[in-house]
Amino acid sequence: MFGSKVRVRLGRLDALAVACDDSQSEFGEILGAAITIQSMNRDAASKWQETWTSQRSPPEGGWDWASIHDLSKRKTDEFCVAIWHEDTTLCGLFLLIVDGNSIRLKAIEGNPDENHPLKRYVLPIGIDVAERLAEALEREEIWLVEPADGLLELYVNELKFELHEIDGKRICKRRV
Repeated sequence: MFGSKVRVRLGRLDALAVACDDSQSEFGEILGAAITIQSMNRDAASKWQETWTSQRSPPEGGWDWASIHDLSKRKTDEFCVAIWHEDTTLCGLFLLIVDGNSIRLKAIEGNPDENHPLKRYVLPIGIDVAERLAEALEREEIWLVEPADGLLELYVNELKFELHEIDGKRICKRRV
């Protein structure tokens, strides 16, 4: 018999898969491109290690996605997601956390290659998947946790998030 934590994780993984599929269909149609949005796997971790060289450092990017992926696999509430173009170019990675009444987008990063084919779409895709997962799991908000300074204006003025400080951390929140 599966334990309750395993059942919870499997249910959330199912909801995430549907959210990824729906977002993938919508953005694929909008962009006229074959994109894949799915839970991060060994292929994505390998591609990240092989092709993403960056001088970035968190919260501007530069996370160790292989480690984040390994740690998230053991938790019922954390999910690492990969965004691919044509199943060959790893364009983005992000971490979602189910917490209380929210889905938190803890980290998100686009491929450091300035010419990757989904440039400027990694963030909208990550937010879209977070919203879809929030709806599926009946959560009320999505949060962007410790957003990069350079993106605050975008989050607040264009994407209509509200900036808050909670326990000394900046959070951008938006109701679903």
